[in-house]
Amino acid sequence: MAKYKRIGRSNAINYIEEKYGFTPTVRDVSNTFPELSVPDFWPTPKEDVIVSMEYEGKEFTVEITGAGKSLEGADDYQKDEIIDSLTTYLITNYPSVEEVVFPSFEENWSLFSPKFEGENYNDLVTNNIYSDVILKICEPDVNDFPIEKLKSELDFDSISIINYNDNQKMPSPNTNIYLSGSGYGIDEIMPYISQYLWYYNPNEEGSEPYLTTVYTTYYDSLVICSESDEPVIVEPNTEPPTYDMDAANETLISSYRIRSNQDNFIICVPIQDTDKGTALAVTNSNGYSYLREDNADYISLNSYMVSNREDDTSEYEYSSLIYIVSRNEEE
Repeated sequence: MAKYKRIGRSNAINYIEEKYGFTPTVRDVSNTFPELSVPDFWPTPKEDVIVSMEYEGKEFTVEITGAGKSLEGADDYQKDEIIDSLTTYLITNYPSVEEVVFPSFEENWSLFSPKFEGENYNDLVTNNIYSDVILKICEPDVNDFPIEKLKSELDFDSISIINYNDNQKMPSPNTNIYLSGSGYGIDEIMPYISQYLWYYNPNEEGSEPYLTTVYTTYYDSLVICSESDEPVIVEPNTEPPTYDMDAANETLISSYRIRSNQDNFIICVPIQDTDKGTALAVTNSNGYSYLREDNADYISLNSYMVSNREDDTSEYEYSSLIYIVSRNEEE
């Protein structure tokens, strides 16, 4: 509504003047709308508005009500400064921390109500709608991290502590995947880590951290990662392919039979061990392909273990067959 925009524009200017002591230039004002499970082609705007502003070449955003006069809002004017300073604080005060990620703070929509005064970190954490932190360490045991000290100093909504095998290779988990009770999606980073500790609402009564331990099996160039310590056996497969590779324009590089009493783990094929000029793929017994992603270190696939045949005398309950192939590009 035009009324919300008009009032919100004035509120945003007054809010910034009150908070920071300067008068910004308004670049744009837009309404906000409720998130609806059912599409609405004529939605009613909410009372809050988004005001795009600029001051001395720096662009930033304010969210504030447009329903009436108010100085209560939130903005991202200091966001970069907050992230940089809080990162430095955590690395300085927790020496085992190698890298820090703030999944929510680093998003474009993350805004802050309190003014950053240089040390009021907990005000910023507790007054943000989402405050999550990922701490990357490279230590013998994630349980040695002083998490009780951290949660008493900074009341994050969630704390993730990921223990890496090498401090030179610390890719972040998939923060777009959130598994209730166990944290972010770690399938893509399992070859790089040994432990993942997830602590949701750490200061809430009854809350307990959840620890995932990654068990890794190496065979030739394969890296197999699991959350279970159940053994995984890898053997070369010498039987002919189970599908027509010629019809698929593929050439077999190697093949493996994988057996286990568990049926869920990640199989990783390192790309650096192959010809980077080759269209590399990993296929299963049905010819289903898992293609290389740009800039990835591995082709990763879920095991999708299948039960052994009745005539299979293996002592293991499940088995899986994979092929590493080069794919001939059609001209």
